[in-house]
Amino acid sequence: MDYTIYQLLWLFLIYAFLGWVGETALAALRKGRLLNRGFLSTPFSPVYGLGGVLFSVFLSELTDAPFFLFLGGVLLGTGLELLTGVVLEKLTGEKWWDYSHRKYHFNGYICPHYALIWGLCALLCLFAGNRLALFLVGLIPQGAGKLILLAIYLVLGLDLLTSFAALLQ
Repeated sequence: MDYTIYQLLWLFLIYAFLGWVGETALAALRKGRLLNRGFLSTPFSPVYGLGGVLFSVFLSELTDAPFFLFLGGVLLGTGLELLTGVVLEKLTGEKWWDYSHRKYHFNGYICPHYALIWGLCALLCLFAGNRLALFLVGLIPQGAGKLILLAIYLVLGLDLLTSFAALLQ
């Protein structure tokens, strides 16, 4: 399926939000208290948004071959996680996650356990998530949807700038 830029911008936001919710809920269960697991102050985790967009753009032709869709999700998601981890550490001097305690990890950035989760995420995105998300987005008049996107992306841009500025001090 071909997606418009408008749809991809919405998918990014939806998956970035859902990824943040998932990470925050999992951390709350493990730690017994609520804490923001993301780099940003807003409730978005861009790595999940970008993952959802990458799956949608590069893997949508594989819905007739679920095994290869899963495998593509493993490769794309794990590559994205590795790149994001390395870049964030280089930019901030901090390691934002560490899988060193897991078997077969690579420098603590990636591991098979989370690679399999990326594969499952690709299946969820392309078999159910995108359809539901785009149906819901379709309920918003496009003019209003564009204004909403503009407002959210402006807030995200400001959040990114202030988060980096706070880290660099």
